[in-house]
Amino acid sequence: MKKALYRLTANKLAFISGVIVLLLVLSAVLAPIISPFNPLKDDIGNRFLKPFTSDHILGTDEMGRDILSRIIFGGRVSLLVGLESVLFAFFAGSIPAIFAGFFGGKTEFVVMRFVDILFAIPSLILALSIVGLLGRSMVAVSIAIGLAYTPVFARVTYSSVVAIRNQGYVEAARALGTNPLKIIARDIFPNVLPLILVQATASISWAILAEAGLGFIGLGVNPPTPSWGLMLSSARTYIMEEPSMSISPGIAILITVFAFNLFGDGLRDLLDPRAWQAGE
Repeated sequence: MKKALYRLTANKLAFISGVIVLLLVLSAVLAPIISPFNPLKDDIGNRFLKPFTSDHILGTDEMGRDILSRIIFGGRVSLLVGLESVLFAFFAGSIPAIFAGFFGGKTEFVVMRFVDILFAIPSLILALSIVGLLGRSMVAVSIAIGLAYTPVFARVTYSSVVAIRNQGYVEAARALGTNPLKIIARDIFPNVLPLILVQATASISWAILAEAGLGFIGLGVNPPTPSWGLMLSSARTYIMEEPSMSISPGIAILITVFAFNLFGDGLRDLLDPRAWQAGE
């Protein structure tokens, strides 16, 4: 643990990004406590307040709602959608791919041909279709984004399992008559898990960006639920008169996506067994 902590802190960008990710998670969990105002409460008399000119630190929007409070609660929506979509992609993509890679044959053919079909459909079109079918809700958005990332998780996991299944220790377990499910749980899954974790960390950032994109075009969560994409969509009408309305959620998206990407890079280096063997 000391060595792992040292390697993580040695990568300054990854460490700083990890701290930012932790702060984002804490702000999402503690949103009702740390939010200075009710993000849903309209106050028409205080519309378009400038940042740092009142109790509303980042100003107010066209309905007089506090922008800082909406960004904090919008972060909760974005992180939940990112986590839920990645979990969906893991269970729908990685788990079947483990069995496909290990058993091969018909299982491999069915699973990977389904993955190829999903790859052939543009992710945006697929997401739009799912949201249109299930309606606008956080669950629908999570499923739509998760289904779009399912083939990515499946391909990454499948290629790793194929490389591992012919290793000597796996062949030895088979020769001893070990139950295949036990081999998967003991020898296969622990070895592909680090790669899945790295893929999940990177995918959360893209899922957050996708959620913002769907919200911007009006297919995200239902208003008045705070969402960074929805805030950008509402602010574009007033971008010339009140640019701060769009700058604040835009910066929130930028920081979050960069933090998860850089933290994913650091996590990849941390979990790389070649670096450990080299004594780094």
